Amino acid sequence: MRQLRVTAHWASTRQLAIRRLCRASNPPVENALSEHCPRQLQQRDRVFSNLKDTFLRKPDKSFAGRIDPGIAVLCEVLNRRSDVFTSSSCAGRALLWFGDEPPAKRRGAPAFLSEAQSSHDPSGIAGLLDAAMEYQSVGMSSTDDRDSCGTTVWLRFEPMVLHVCCRDWSAAEKLIRAARAAGLKKAAVASPGPGLVRRTDLRAWRVAIEG
Repeated sequence: MRQLRVTAHWASTRQLAIRRLCRASNPPVENALSEHCPRQLQQRDRVFSNLKDTFLRKPDKSFAGRIDPGIAVLCEVLNRRSDVFTSSSCAGRALLWFGDEPPAKRRGAPAFLSEAQSSHDPSGIAGLLDAAMEYQSVGMSSTDDRDSCGTTVWLRFEPMVLHVCCRDWSAAEKLIRAARAAGLKKAAVASPGPGLVRRTDLRAWRVAIEG
């Protein structure tokens, strides 16, 4: 019963946040006030549009080779805008590994049970728990592996993550406000993006959102 409550809470919370952010992100609202001349703004828009088209045409280098279905609609809504585009995303996942202590991040984690023991869908949690119970009852086939990696099975949940490149500070600010209003409190400017117009301060900004 507890597992069912956890699954339902994960699914409903993620879907609600994505729906709210989709509504807040469409349609795009352009910023009419600027201290730069029209020619510079036109050049900025053109360079950003080319940057966006080039990036979105690149093949997906993720393990799945595609956008997670749970976040695909939100990415589509954001990428329809003229002032932002998504650079990476994850719908959230639960995963298993074994070791004496849980690592801070999945990267560098000790001996992942198998890539199959990872789920981006709340309905997959039951399968992960079954795999953990089977490991605890049967154990690993190799005693050496058990000694080197540890005997504890860890179930880790990683929330939704979205990285977005914004055309200007105004677009980044609006996206952060929309994300926080949707319940995604961990939304902030991650770093400056590429410069868009030479000899000006017109540049893109990278925003990271975690739910």
